[in-house]
Amino acid sequence: MGKISPRLLLWLAPLVLLAPALRPGYALFWGTPSLQFVPWHWWAWETLRSGHLPLWNPLLGAGAPLFANYQSALLYPPNWLLLPFAMLGKRAGLAWAHGLLAALHLALAGWGTAKLLDDFALEEPAPTVGGLAYALSGYLVARLGFFSINAAAAWLPWMLWAARRVAQHPRRRETFFLALFWGLELLAGHAQTAWYSALLVALWSLFWLRKPYWRGLLSLAGAALLGTALAAVEWLPTAVYLQQSQRAGGAPSWALDYSFWPWHFLTLVAPDAFGTPARGTYWGYGAFWEDAAYVGLLPLLLGIYALWRGRPRRVVRWAVVALVVGFLLALGKNTPVFMALYHHVPTFDAFKAPARWLLWPEMALAVLAGLGVARWRRPEARALYWTRLGTAGAFAVALGAGLAWLLMGDVKATFVRAMALAGLWGLGVGALALTAPRKGSAIPTWWRWAVAGWTALDLLVAGWGLNPAVRAQDVYGPTPAEVSAAVQKAQGGRVFLPPADEDRLKFQHYFRFDDFSPPPEGWSSLRASMLPNLTLLDGVPSANNFDPLLPARYVAYVEAASAQPPEARTRLWARLGVGLLGQVAADPPYTVTWRPLTAEPQARWVPRAVWVSDGESAWREVARRAQEGGAAWSCVVVLEGAPQSAPPACSTQWQVTAQVQTPNYERWLVQAPQDGGFVVFSETWYPGWKAEVDGQEVPLYRADYLFRAVPVPAGTHTITLTYRPVEVWVGAMVSALALLALAVLGRRSGLRWPWAAFRGKDD
Repeated sequence: MGKISPRLLLWLAPLVLLAPALRPGYALFWGTPSLQFVPWHWWAWETLRSGHLPLWNPLLGAGAPLFANYQSALLYPPNWLLLPFAMLGKRAGLAWAHGLLAALHLALAGWGTAKLLDDFALEEPAPTVGGLAYALSGYLVARLGFFSINAAAAWLPWMLWAARRVAQHPRRRETFFLALFWGLELLAGHAQTAWYSALLVALWSLFWLRKPYWRGLLSLAGAALLGTALAAVEWLPTAVYLQQSQRAGGAPSWALDYSFWPWHFLTLVAPDAFGTPARGTYWGYGAFWEDAAYVGLLPLLLGIYALWRGRPRRVVRWAVVALVVGFLLALGKNTPVFMALYHHVPTFDAFKAPARWLLWPEMALAVLAGLGVARWRRPEARALYWTRLGTAGAFAVALGAGLAWLLMGDVKATFVRAMALAGLWGLGVGALALTAPRKGSAIPTWWRWAVAGWTALDLLVAGWGLNPAVRAQDVYGPTPAEVSAAVQKAQGGRVFLPPADEDRLKFQHYFRFDDFSPPPEGWSSLRASMLPNLTLLDGVPSANNFDPLLPARYVAYVEAASAQPPEARTRLWARLGVGLLGQVAADPPYTVTWRPLTAEPQARWVPRAVWVSDGESAWREVARRAQEGGAAWSCVVVLEGAPQSAPPACSTQWQVTAQVQTPNYERWLVQAPQDGGFVVFSETWYPGWKAEVDGQEVPLYRADYLFRAVPVPAGTHTITLTYRPVEVWVGAMVSALALLALAVLGRRSGLRWPWAAFRGKDD
């Protein structure tokens, strides 16, 4: 290989892994890429292209924040690379670019891990093996479709790299980089990953502090504060949204279902022991990707070896703590430890899927793997005997399991196949051990490449197929004819799949956890299904919403309405603006039947109000009137607050006409009857929306539990609704000041361009 370093594999391996999605005309789509990230970013691009900021999304649910949806990460700098692809390639180009960006983040994760190991003066292939073990780990590859996790996790090794330098040498340059990397991780859009990363970095820093400790601690705290301020423009609006969301009281109890299944410890050696959805053979507990923790057999074995022989020892001690604590917390509800923390310690109930604590063991194993490879030399004396015996045993396991795999047809043959592959990888490790350089001798170039290449091959085989690709035009092409026809049938209303029907179509027909295979009719039917949030790709209003954060009252309204008697339920759907209601068959092939409903207008005149004191009382009153029907339903709005006036008679002589409608601004012309009343909008009430009548600000009431209402006197008037979330502008100011402070810090530290500090080892 001449002078070419095996570190090249850190860039090539992610591209090979995602090659099916990086072919021209193909794209990632399975799960969240097509249901969340690509639709979010496409709608944001379309909003920007029309001259507006993508603050509010009127097309999902009854309207919801888009910018405050943290995982959309609209201000994460690498996401800006998506814009030219959206501009030139439209939806398909945008989707393809997400795959490229995901591959680049895997490479970034691997390069950062290698850079971290470089600081311990490790020769190749040790840094490359550590980088591959992290970048191509089950944690990052199986979750790759969660692009915000993919992006946030990529910055963890860079934070470790910078934090050690700050703890040991609390100078401006080191502080600059730690603040920058922490800010980028926060901007990447996954709070859970960022929080777990921050805790791991804090633990790491404790092992490297030097006297006087206060200097290192002060620099670490300053970097953390500056990085947090840098991302304020994203997390501050999200913090406000969180208080209005279904997660305001913490993660739901069902989120604990995604706890690491103890039997999945076997997958550290054989990742497909319980099958894999990539081949439709998964039969383990929960979601395959949540428990994926494989780092490669060679990195695992060398990581274990490093527990005894790895240097420096403080890194090993940190890794042991990270392994034990990480696995213990990842077990979640399977141990009393996590449950005690969940009920009594803040933040433990804030996130779902305790299995995501596996981030700690994954990072620790990758670092240990690098330390182990650095100490790896050809065995001698008794160690040579055991190495030969182990290699022969691996060959026997691979051969015997391979033959059994070919002869057995039962699904439990996944065990056999997985052990056959484990034996094969073990055989390769044995061969590399027997050809390793002797103590005191130089490491041959071919052996460096062989070790790194064998590790990469193992991890590529394990991760192959976990991120399916599809012809981009099938999912991200022009609007299907079926969708256009549905829009006409809805007659301006929203399309809607009730919760049970949505789950059935989504998780039993299209996105099964046990099988990534296409449905019988192929993936070309996915777009026409109008599952949320696919409808954003076509600009179709949907009363569904598949965002991770949702307005709490929207969730409660939909759930409670679903449990009402049929007539009341239909009225509640109509008030939600539903013009086309879907019903999914209970059995395969899960046919969807759409029937039109007469949706209530987006803005309607209501002369009477019933005043209640809180949301619970409001829903009881709304549900009662929905069951009663008639004038009790059509002529009365339920408002929250102190009564304002006596109710006038019900009148049908009114008109509300839309003049301007953009995501963040609406203008309506109202012709109100003689006694005045209220204009009710079938849109989510949310802080930040302001109402004016004829240029004068008026109250914007919570109406019918979920919606908005504006009081209007008799006559002809103009109503304007404007979304002005103060938290966005405050966050933007804080971030701008932090960016300025970061630039000054970098300049005063002597940096002429950011990557200059990456040259060489510690001073």
